[in-house]
Amino acid sequence: MRVQKGIKTTRSYDADFKQEVIRLLASGRSAKEISETFGIAENLLYRWKRMATMKTKTTISPAL
Repeated sequence: MRVQKGIKTTRSYDADFKQEVIRLLASGRSAKEISETFGIAENLLYRWKRMATMKTKTTISPAL
């Protein structure tokens, strides 16, 4: 049996997991450490953090 290289699978993560990872980032743990611990790319961690920040700003800001 041969293993094919170059085939990527898409993993999905639930909202609770993402929130926990974002909380770890906010607590001061490095993105590199979290990335290695959970096997997630650092840029994905920053994307989740940015998306969470954007959602927070839109829900908190008053309607004009």
